[in-house]
Amino acid sequence: MKNSAGMAMKLLAIYVLMACFATTISLFGQLLDPIRSYYDITIEQANTLLSAQSVGGVFIAVISILYIDSLNQRKIIALAGIMLAVALISMSVLPLFMVFWLIFISIGLSTGLINILSNSVLVNIATTNKQRFLTILHMVFSLWAFVMPFIAQSLYESIGLGQTLLIIGGAILICCAFTFSVFYEEIRMPLITDRLNIRHRYREVLKVLRKPGMKQIYLLMVLTSIWQMCTIYNVSGAVSLINGRPVEGAWALSSLFLGMIVSRLLYSTVADRFSQGKVLAIMNTAGAGLWTAAMLVQDVIIKIILIGITAVACGVNFPAIFGASCKIADKNTATASGLVALGYYTAIFVFCPIVGSLSDIFGYSFALLLLVIPLLLVLPLSVLLHRRMRSNETAV
Repeated sequence: MKNSAGMAMKLLAIYVLMACFATTISLFGQLLDPIRSYYDITIEQANTLLSAQSVGGVFIAVISILYIDSLNQRKIIALAGIMLAVALISMSVLPLFMVFWLIFISIGLSTGLINILSNSVLVNIATTNKQRFLTILHMVFSLWAFVMPFIAQSLYESIGLGQTLLIIGGAILICCAFTFSVFYEEIRMPLITDRLNIRHRYREVLKVLRKPGMKQIYLLMVLTSIWQMCTIYNVSGAVSLINGRPVEGAWALSSLFLGMIVSRLLYSTVADRFSQGKVLAIMNTAGAGLWTAAMLVQDVIIKIILIGITAVACGVNFPAIFGASCKIADKNTATASGLVALGYYTAIFVFCPIVGSLSDIFGYSFALLLLVIPLLLVLPLSVLLHRRMRSNETAV
């Protein structure tokens, strides 16, 4: 009973940190236009600023791939939460635009650690139903991200950008205090838990990369992240412009996250019964059609509803991909999660500025409509992933 209670508290601590990560993503998704207005920058420049997070994220992903299995992951993820809170608070008191680049890189470092290690630590904490707990983790992300656009918009309209960042950063700091209390014993332990043998680590990484399906998982994460992250950062601004009402943009962003909540809630009940490759193929093909309709329709209410339904289809992507990676490389979950996260940050770094540039030239609607392309490309890769994973199971 005591062990079960301890596991539950540790799982809750990971869920709280994932909520902090979701808060940051949703916050910038909703307040991208206020940030643009404050600094008088273009959509492309704003998206490039957001993609600066990926510099820190890529660094963390590479470190995770090479060394994270030899480090105290629970200590690192707890410290990452503190770093995120400090970065957001710093944004409120250091409003110089050039300083923002350094802060966004530090946000990328901290959120990268939370994003990667939350999956790995959770899989190691959970003794049973790992895929279900993993799916719930991503559902927590969607749930909190669903609430945040309204909180962020309300705070911004009441107290301005700087104070909004200060309050949210302080709230994340309080959440980190809870995480520290849960992982106190692990935090007291040394940072390095195993001998850092670089040659051995390279062999382990190559072993993971050579596992059938891992290359497809990386590419699938790139494609699904292009759609998800470019949508998160731009859909609120796109819908707000239709009638000039920011609250409609908040509804669109929340509809996106609500769809993900529903998707991940449903998927958590059947995650262990279906092949991740088949799920990705079917749901993203359906999502491509729904997304095309959502971007072509002009009625705001119908558009918001279709955005939410698209998210129901595509919301399974991240839990399914992370689950598949940890299933293929079950002895090196942190390395596998690092490879997946590398795909995520590659998408943000390369494609967020491209979508921003297209939005400046052709408008939001055309740029977001093009996001149907990566959804369609998911189909052949996910079918190949299914075949690779089935061959793995047959070999075992």
